[in-house]
Amino acid sequence: GNVKEVIADTGIDSHEIFRHLASRGIKPVIKVRRDAVITGNKARDDVVREIRKGRKRCKERFFSYYKRWFGECVSSVKFENMRKELMFKVKITSMFLGGVMENT
Repeated sequence: GNVKEVIADTGIDSHEIFRHLASRGIKPVIKVRRDAVITGNKARDDVVREIRKGRKRCKERFFSYYKRWFGECVSSVKFENMRKELMFKVKITSMFLGGVMENT
């Protein structure tokens, strides 16, 4: 299917990733590093600006709960099953947090 947004933590924060997602019209919901600066990479710079405005708390809370409940690994071996497992875990986390990702 078509990917509309990518939700990830600081581990994949790179200019290359942001440029790649932007070139495909995919919205990045990626937690950037604490010392992130505006550098001319529009997609990443928008996230940095949002953080500076104070909108990062909901996303940080989401990742904190997700990792606490499910850890950082998947149990599935096949890619399609990994995708389903991750989608299930994200939906469960979002449901328990009251749709925090829908309200950001």
